[in-house]
Amino acid sequence: MSFIGWADVGLITGDEMIQNLRLITERVKIPVIADADTGYGNALNLIRTVKAYIRAGAAAMHVEDQVLPKRCGNLPGKLVVSREEFVGKIKAAKDVINEMDPDFVFIARTDARNAVGGSLEEAIERANMYIEAGADVALPDGLQSIDEIAEFCRRVKAPVMVFGTKGSTFARDRIVTAEDMEKAGVKIWALPSACFGPATYAQIEALKVLKEHRSLLPIEDRVPLLKQLFELAGLKEYMEMERRYLPVEELEKYKKSIGI
Repeated sequence: MSFIGWADVGLITGDEMIQNLRLITERVKIPVIADADTGYGNALNLIRTVKAYIRAGAAAMHVEDQVLPKRCGNLPGKLVVSREEFVGKIKAAKDVINEMDPDFVFIARTDARNAVGGSLEEAIERANMYIEAGADVALPDGLQSIDEIAEFCRRVKAPVMVFGTKGSTFARDRIVTAEDMEKAGVKIWALPSACFGPATYAQIEALKVLKEHRSLLPIEDRVPLLKQLFELAGLKEYMEMERRYLPVEELEKYKKSIGI
């Protein structure tokens, strides 16, 4: 949604995801867990995807057992590949990882809980098969309650990662807390829309104000200065590199012009 403007219905391509990943890893100093959807094909496609994600700087990736095209885990109509096909994909991915970067973490996601004909039992059985095949972490999507998450964590023989925010299948009408996740046994709690959701809402509200008042004056206290935005995005760091590496005469341009 933030990259191509569509809801999560499987339209984005692997190349676009890798481009986005590179942009992120170039600008952050902490390990990045990257979404790789289905790996963009079968086991052979996943081999290429894993290589690209490692080269792009990811520390971990999660791959799901949906068919192509995939759908957001909270949407109806999902279909999953056979257990055997996904086990083969995990083994292929781990062979690449062991060769290129043994510290790289492979997270196996299963959408079997709320897929067509799915169940919690199916999700648990698949997760344990995926861990046995070499996955490091299990990621169930579409679980229907905190109790289901707790049961999944109890019965799956590996660390468990869970997506969760208000509106997801297990938290349709409330905010989930870290304490909820910790108590259920979750080891990695991810909130994909924690920043994007509030930012989108704020943008819509700002545009409403602008349309009605022909100005952002009513929300002036919530509109950052351009300089503040630039500094948040590394302006001071960039200008320091200019002073360090560019010829002195090149820096004279700042004394001969006006700016923030």
